[in-house]
Amino acid sequence: MCIVFLALGPAAHQAGHRLILASNRDEFLARATHKAHAWPVPSSPGHITVCGVDLERSDHGTWLGITSTGRFAAVTNFREPQAVALQRFGKSSLREFRSRGRLVNDFLMGVMRPETYLRKVAKEAYEWLGFTLIVGTVSAEEDARVFVLSNRPDVRWGRLPEGVWGISNGKLRAFPIPDEESDEDSLDEVGVPQGIVDDEDVPQWMKVQRGEEYLADLLREHAVVDGDDASDPIPVGVPDEDERDVVAPTSAASCAAEERTEKLVERLWHLLRDSTRAPEDALPATGMPLHVEHTLSSIFIEPTLQFGPSLYGTRSSTVILVSNSGYVRYQEREYLPPHMSSAIMTADLVVNSPAAPAATPTDAAVDMGEPLRRVDPTDPEYEWLALTRDEDEEEQLVEWRWRMARVDE
Repeated sequence: MCIVFLALGPAAHQAGHRLILASNRDEFLARATHKAHAWPVPSSPGHITVCGVDLERSDHGTWLGITSTGRFAAVTNFREPQAVALQRFGKSSLREFRSRGRLVNDFLMGVMRPETYLRKVAKEAYEWLGFTLIVGTVSAEEDARVFVLSNRPDVRWGRLPEGVWGISNGKLRAFPIPDEESDEDSLDEVGVPQGIVDDEDVPQWMKVQRGEEYLADLLREHAVVDGDDASDPIPVGVPDEDERDVVAPTSAASCAAEERTEKLVERLWHLLRDSTRAPEDALPATGMPLHVEHTLSSIFIEPTLQFGPSLYGTRSSTVILVSNSGYVRYQEREYLPPHMSSAIMTADLVVNSPAAPAATPTDAAVDMGEPLRRVDPTDPEYEWLALTRDEDEEEQLVEWRWRMARVDE
């Protein structure tokens, strides 16, 4: 069902970043999945998206990803009894609903502005089971602009203000769109996650509040001093002349930045592994049995729930950091028996986000197409500074590192 934590604006700046995102994917452990990898972006030749792929459904969507053009997206499910959703929308099978993973995939692979894309989704939002969709853009020149849309209990969408936020699987709270961002085509109020504003009608979920507080404290502890950028990675190999904002590998400042980033990432992993459950009197009432609500009330869900032939729990965790100068660090950790920390994938790339095209009625998301094609580092279409793969069989750890050179538009 997933949980996502974000830091935007000054909250991220104090730690040297334009965007900080930490997320857990809660899913059946037996669900066919391709772990995070680099895939081409048809709408932007020479660019890539880094994401995992759901192989269970033929349309191969994803739950979270980011592109080297600066587009990123994630989706969480709305927790509701399946029988209720089927009856409400007159469906006989869950397969009659569209795949929520395509909501993320189509944004990543497309060219629409976030606002345009969400207006399109809002018009047909009940074609999907309950969800909250997060979409945004970020670049080396501009902070992250993040928008959210939920289709339960009704359709709401809008821009997420700066700050630290948590988004999980319940009803969203309402707040006014900032005046400078409002326009006549937008709704007066937008959906935002549990715990963002004090609204007695929407009880706060403990794990969302707990995660928001932890992340806010963590970012204050990792505040950058003396104006240093805390997050630019140490280059792999020798940078070329066009990468003037890359710090030399021997630079003490670069080494210190790398060390700070590693500490920040480690603390984010700690957040995502928090298995503290809510007390019974603080559990949400979503229509699930009490023991299920209790198991699902932690940020990290232990794989102890048995639904049919498969266990259910936190399947993987992802951390995405976008530095002030546009470097992206993407790390994914999978949790699969018997090794409950079976693989770590790390990707370092450069965001080179061109200005979004003006929204027109002809804007359309681009289908990833079939079959899926991995990016080949020897392909001349892509300019790579380095690609390395390290594997530790004893620890069952796999790490990928690469950085994509800037691609001229």
